[in-house]
Amino acid sequence: MLHSDAAAPARDLSRADVVIATDLDGTFLGGSPAQRQPLYAWIERQRHRVGLIFVTGRSLDRVAPLIADPDVPSPDLVIADVGASLAWSDLRPIAALEQRVRGAWPGRDRVATLFDDILRDGDLTVQDVPQRGRLSFLAHAPEVVATVRARARAHDFHVIYSCDRFLDVLPTGVDKGRSLQVLLEHAGIADDRVLVCGDTLNDEALYRRAWRGVVVGDAEPALVEATRGRPDVHHATSPGAAGIAEALTLLFGESI
Repeated sequence: MLHSDAAAPARDLSRADVVIATDLDGTFLGGSPAQRQPLYAWIERQRHRVGLIFVTGRSLDRVAPLIADPDVPSPDLVIADVGASLAWSDLRPIAALEQRVRGAWPGRDRVATLFDDILRDGDLTVQDVPQRGRLSFLAHAPEVVATVRARARAHDFHVIYSCDRFLDVLPTGVDKGRSLQVLLEHAGIADDRVLVCGDTLNDEALYRRAWRGVVVGDAEPALVEATRGRPDVHHATSPGAAGIAEALTLLFGESI
């Protein structure tokens, strides 16, 4: 059960030397246990100077098992639902910031009615996952994706499509990059202390701003292409967490 907006986070991240803002699946959780362990151990040793923000397409409910997992470093803040949900470390939503980011979301059921005919045809399937402030589908056919994009745009929503199957309908302007910017401003975290990390196209908005970034090894080719040539974006050779460690060494001079 998620609780309402309440107290501030436990730690003051404005004093952190490095803040890792990372996608989860395929990125922070990517790679083998042996590839993840050095980064996780380093974060725990450096918690006095290193912050951690999860920036994920998962819902807050699906992040909860990680908060309880002693083998995974706990985040200081969480962005979920591809940017539509913002929460403290214990997953209490930050209502004021969510309102600022996504405004009045009419609810997934009302938004779904815009696509009733496509759903009836079976070319579009609602993802069976908890969702807040977004509506998530599975879609494969390019023409279906194009139709959903056009219809969403006509009703002041937008679409993020990744891995050739995950299609999220969100309020216009909502994405991981916008939500991270709002969260960093609220926490007083300077842009030059941030490392953004991802592996699929739903992370692409993280690389449009003034943060240093890493696209981890084995990333979706479309994300690699979309970030090619962007300053301060490192394309790691190592997958998942090992790719993050690679970037921390190269871009921040950290020894992991």
